[in-house]
Amino acid sequence: MKKSANFSAEKGRRLKIFATIFAAIFALIALATGLALKNYGGGRTDLTQTTAAATAPTDTSKYWTDEAAWSAAGKDFNNYTLSGSGGQDDPYLIQSEWDLAYLSWTIYTKNPIQANHVSSSWYYYSGIYFEQTADLDLSAYYWQPIGIQFLRDGTNIVRYFSGNYNGDGHVVSGVFTPAGEGDGYSHQGLFGGVSGFSSTNFATISNVGVIDNFAQEEVKKSIDGLKGKSTVVIVAHRLSTIRNVDQIFFLENGKIEDIGTFDELFENNAKFKNMFYAENLN
Repeated sequence: MKKSANFSAEKGRRLKIFATIFAAIFALIALATGLALKNYGGGRTDLTQTTAAATAPTDTSKYWTDEAAWSAAGKDFNNYTLSGSGGQDDPYLIQSEWDLAYLSWTIYTKNPIQANHVSSSWYYYSGIYFEQTADLDLSAYYWQPIGIQFLRDGTNIVRYFSGNYNGDGHVVSGVFTPAGEGDGYSHQGLFGGVSGFSSTNFATISNVGVIDNFAQEEVKKSIDGLKGKSTVVIVAHRLSTIRNVDQIFFLENGKIEDIGTFDELFENNAKFKNMFYAENLN
């Protein structure tokens, strides 16, 4: 009993230390996520992910929104549909890479899913809901961000994504956009120009992670190289990033639920083990 009490006290002490460290570094982590916010007044905000591609896609001659890419896959923009109706209780479902590419294409080419999904010529899908149902890999072609402020030839033109996108906890990997495209500030990432239609009608992007597998592997190598030399605190969404760390603090709903090494959590924590299998790690 004494050993158990001492272990609980030590675990509690470690929890308090970690909570303090986590709170201190959270603001710095937020600054490093690659998201830039620009306020235009009237409650409208433009959300732009500004990450540049680390490598090139498999086919560097095409974009996901190019007719050539669709034709090669036997698909046609003009006869394509998404499941759902776009309502909050029946959102349009993003079930594949082509579904996501279709959403991007509808804004880039001014061909909305339905004509009434455009509020003025600038704001697309205000009050419309989308939900991602699977992890997506966009590494086959260059990506055309959803919502734009510049065309590929540099023409200044604004077409905002003004809808509600829920990733439902899924991730999008392999997002490659050529460096230097657009104005160098607002045209890099999964989304380009994002803005609510009014001060009471906001655009939302939630519960979706964007992963660059190449960059993640390079970061992992750098972290592993610091082992035994420095203390490193990592906030990770993928278990492969933290496979070799000394201690893992397992969080759920903002609270620390468990502590241990990777192997200890895999052996004793069912939720952690399920995450492992969900990622299909080797």
